[in-house]
Amino acid sequence: MEVDNVALNTYELLCDVLDINQSKSIKDTFQIINQKISELRKDHTLKNPLVKDSLSKKELSVLENVNDAMYEDYRLREELFKLRSQATIESFQYSKAKHFKIEDYNTMIKEGQKHPIPSISKLSRAEILSASEDMLLIEKISNIDSSKGTNNSTKKYILEDKPKDRGGRMVGH
Repeated sequence: MEVDNVALNTYELLCDVLDINQSKSIKDTFQIINQKISELRKDHTLKNPLVKDSLSKKELSVLENVNDAMYEDYRLREELFKLRSQATIESFQYSKAKHFKIEDYNTMIKEGQKHPIPSISKLSRAEILSASEDMLLIEKISNIDSSKGTNNSTKKYILEDKPKDRGGRMVGH
């Protein structure tokens, strides 16, 4: 019974999204849906799927294992990034630089609380299987030569908005 409700809701949602009259037979409706999908693919509104065939149980198992491993890796990277960022912010609290005031530190803390760093979430099987071919295009931004002409917020933050020199050298050198 539950499956029938899900199927009916999915059917109604498809008809609503594609602006199809539900009074037609299901067979006619799916012919119209297939036509609309073909049209959307022709004008590149709908991207080509990355996975075109059904996956076997073994392939699904491998997919889940890779997803788990990647999620865990990125979760650890995120945790380390947040820890390092927090340590950097806290180091400003003890800065003896004349231009730095405790109010600046408090403002940084408040801004950080207003705009927390988004957290990574694990991808569902549906999200992975709905990936399109254009997601395989990777834009390298790790060095200056490869990032020229790239308009990327990460590049702007990391490469262009460098903090002022924090010292560490002897006077006169």
